[in-house]
Amino acid sequence: MAEDTHRGKNPASTVDTSTSFVPDSANAPDPARLKQVLRDLSGKGDKRRPNREDVLPYLLIRDAPGDRGVRPAWPPTACWESPDILLVDASYTGAFDPAHCVGNPTSGNTYRAFVRVFNLGRFPAIGTQVTLYWVDPGFFGPNSADYEPQLIGGAFVELADRTRPESVQVVEIAPAWNIPYELTGHECLIAVVDCIADPWRGVFDSNNDRHVGQRNLTIAAGAIPMTTLLNTLGERIPRGGTLQLLHGGAAVVPILQAAGGRRRHAAPLTAPVMEQVVHGAMMGDSLHLLTAVRRGAEIVVAPTEAMTDAVAAINPLEIPRYLHTVDRQALRNVAVTGTGDAAHEVLATSLQHLLDIGNLEAGSIAAALGGGRDAAHLLRFVASDAEGRFIGGYSLIVSR
Repeated sequence: MAEDTHRGKNPASTVDTSTSFVPDSANAPDPARLKQVLRDLSGKGDKRRPNREDVLPYLLIRDAPGDRGVRPAWPPTACWESPDILLVDASYTGAFDPAHCVGNPTSGNTYRAFVRVFNLGRFPAIGTQVTLYWVDPGFFGPNSADYEPQLIGGAFVELADRTRPESVQVVEIAPAWNIPYELTGHECLIAVVDCIADPWRGVFDSNNDRHVGQRNLTIAAGAIPMTTLLNTLGERIPRGGTLQLLHGGAAVVPILQAAGGRRRHAAPLTAPVMEQVVHGAMMGDSLHLLTAVRRGAEIVVAPTEAMTDAVAAINPLEIPRYLHTVDRQALRNVAVTGTGDAAHEVLATSLQHLLDIGNLEAGSIAAALGGGRDAAHLLRFVASDAEGRFIGGYSLIVSR
């Protein structure tokens, strides 16, 4: 039998223990080539790694019109104003129609809920699940221990790749949302989209995860009262934290266009003429209206225009730090303080005093702000914690 040189001199042995092997230098690894392969794999070489959306699904619920999934969103994009979470009164049983959308749901009623979802990837999203939750009104975020999302319902959908119209679909959630009388109707809505090839990471964080959409938005007009909502937001200011009220300016238009709904009169709502808005301090394209801070058991609220007059050239964004540190005597002419069980009501009363109006109906607020007869005003309430970190926001759109 011929000798098996690969197994050694003893055919029963599986290992050649000799030390006479000399490697073939012609087949030795090329260090330069190995380095290039590693660079290619890391995406740093000439052959760039493909984008994730070029080979897999890329699911999205938008934070705002034009959103392509870039996160974090805030600032400057409000991550709590998703145009893709929509409500229709259950009395309407036809196909989804934006003209029937509701901007101000009320407790005791039932609403059909719809979520618009996108697949921006080049691979279809098979077995995609869409779920919808409600959360108590306020400033819900991933670190909000006082909020617990409650499931409304869900649905499954197949989303085509981004080259096909079926990559975008409006999905109806089942069952419909029946708002109990003990709720306010101002609850926050949170939608999640998820599939095996592009999973949600399990955190309700619309600011950092494109799989999550959040709608903390009320659209109100005319005689609809806003006091209850404002008191709720005042109550939700975190201990040691801050609430800032910003006027969104022209950003109101795309929100209204996305939300749909019918007007009570023929004239379309428009963005306010900012030069005609009579309160606040300019910040870029918008206005800073007031700041509220919770200091122990009290809440201190200061209109921005009063602060900028009293404190020379103060930046509106520096007002929270000032209110947290200065003594009450120094604030007596520029701020209002609420204490005790009614401390949270100081937010509503301060806004009423700022606008010099007799009530806090949506139409009264809009008229007092100015900006034109048919102007819709976007008011953004933005909360941060004791360290100044963003928690969440709530938006109110008012018109006459």
